[in-house]
Amino acid sequence: MLPHIQYLLIREPPTDLAKARLLKIQATRFVIIDGIFYKQAFSMPLLRCLSPWEAQQALNEVHEEDCGEHLGGRALATKIMRA
Repeated sequence: MLPHIQYLLIREPPTDLAKARLLKIQATRFVIIDGIFYKQAFSMPLLRCLSPWEAQQALNEVHEEDCGEHLGGRALATKIMRA
């Protein structure tokens, strides 16, 4: 996430041309709104990008604690995206 955030804020690509080209292409799918990093999905609302710690917390809450269900991989991912 960090290279994408830096590129969106500063607009300074890396010195390596191959990495700079890839970053420019990938950065079109992301946006920063009020300091929060989002990914623009094709047919969904903006998806908030989570840090590894936040992602683990979301997994724990949806899988065990708050929802009380033990879901499989695809159903768990879908439920987290909706949350």
